[in-house]
Amino acid sequence: MRLSEKERNIIACTELNAEMSARKIGKTCGYKDHTVRYSINNLINRKIIRAIPFINIYPLGYSYYNVFFSISVKSTKAKNDFLNHLINSPRVTFLAELGGDFQYELSICAKNPQTVLSFLKELSLKHGNIFFEKSISFRVSANRFNRSFLADKKIPISSISFGNQTNPTNIDELDHKILIALSTDNFTSRRSLAKTMKLPFGTLENRFKKLQEKDVLPKMIYSVNPELCNIQSFKLLIYTKGISDKLSNKINLFAKKHPNIFYIIESLGAWEYEFGVDVENRSDILNISQELYEELGSDINNIKVLSIFRRLKFSLYPFSSDIES
Repeated sequence: MRLSEKERNIIACTELNAEMSARKIGKTCGYKDHTVRYSINNLINRKIIRAIPFINIYPLGYSYYNVFFSISVKSTKAKNDFLNHLINSPRVTFLAELGGDFQYELSICAKNPQTVLSFLKELSLKHGNIFFEKSISFRVSANRFNRSFLADKKIPISSISFGNQTNPTNIDELDHKILIALSTDNFTSRRSLAKTMKLPFGTLENRFKKLQEKDVLPKMIYSVNPELCNIQSFKLLIYTKGISDKLSNKINLFAKKHPNIFYIIESLGAWEYEFGVDVENRSDILNISQELYEELGSDINNIKVLSIFRRLKFSLYPFSSDIES
């Protein structure tokens, strides 16, 4: 379905701040408050956007390890059994079907590489030598941007990041339950969440504030469903010729300025950076790759383009019961 000009501007404005007031949105986009509220409710009802927590697991001592892979199976049943195993595993936080050099991508939440290795060994033990190609990437840090390409107005670029924390922190059982509730229920307001959890509103507000101070729950954001907006999603895996802070700054600046790039990940693995790119015309992805070569060509060894066909699993918070020690 097509988004109206008004809806596009509102999504670009609010994507990384789902609790922004209608008055502030209206002032930024040039709409009346009631128009903003109606448009957001309409987008939610059509399942184009959904308010979700941006939960940062890095201060809790965890990291994300992403495995890009292709599989060799003898039957459709063996393939489905394998994928269902991944979907039902609490260790897997993300699973997607890709097009390009790899067929799939999965994300594993773990405290150390040994946990990831043990998980992959368990997969091989249960399903046989199903991997015929794989590459593992450790996500060092990430910056997420709003999809400014949607807007025809001058919408400020906003960002949110994870992975840069140096001071680990702990959360207690109540914090844990709040994060679980946020990740499993459709968020409408903090008051409704407090009512659902049978907590005094003041208690929930205090917990939110402390989780924000710890950078575990920086803010609520909107998850945008690209498939319902005629948007096509891609990943760019960027192999560089060197590693330096100067190069990192250049690549981050390129990503921040480009309206179609909505996240950048710095990785440790076969490639150094990963871009998340959304376009409305499939051919635009080639233009973006060319722009990257033209601006940073002397620093780039190769760029692999992967299309995202289907998202099979996405977990907002990887701990459904107890946090592992």
